[in-house]
Amino acid sequence: MHNKNLALTKKIGLASRVLLFFSSLVVVFAPIMAIYIIALLITSPTSTADTSIFQFMEGVFITLGNIKSGQFTLEDKLIFGSFIFTYSVLIIIGVYSSVKLLRQFINNNIFCSLSIKHAKRMAYSFSIYVIISTISGFFINHIFNTEIKFIFNDYSLLAVLWIFVWLLEIGTSMHLENEMTI
Repeated sequence: MHNKNLALTKKIGLASRVLLFFSSLVVVFAPIMAIYIIALLITSPTSTADTSIFQFMEGVFITLGNIKSGQFTLEDKLIFGSFIFTYSVLIIIGVYSSVKLLRQFINNNIFCSLSIKHAKRMAYSFSIYVIISTISGFFINHIFNTEIKFIFNDYSLLAVLWIFVWLLEIGTSMHLENEMTI
């Protein structure tokens, strides 16, 4: 049994190293992209139209070309910039927490309170992200009088993430009990 656990721990460490590389890239590039988009919003021409792009943009995607071309009113820029800032902060917090969690896994500290702390921080940031996405989705769908479409992938991933946190809590509790009985 001990050899099987050791082999599984090595697999977790290897998978964590691979995920750590990609998570680190997100931690580096997410703020760079957010700063670039916000700087683009600030420096791009502002539309003087009476109607903001969000009032007539049903079926229109927000692209860097739309921002650069001056189709955004000041209201559009403030709304879009605040969403970019909020989402970026939540993504950075969540991914940074996952980096810390993966480092714990690489060091074979799977079932410990620090792993639970990082997993919970990651789950909370993703929970807030999903809630804000849902509320903004309701808001946008209400403005455009379109049917509401739920994205079940976010909620499914959120459920799996919280199950993972709870499994870590159970495993940590069992690990502590085993250490006390030895």
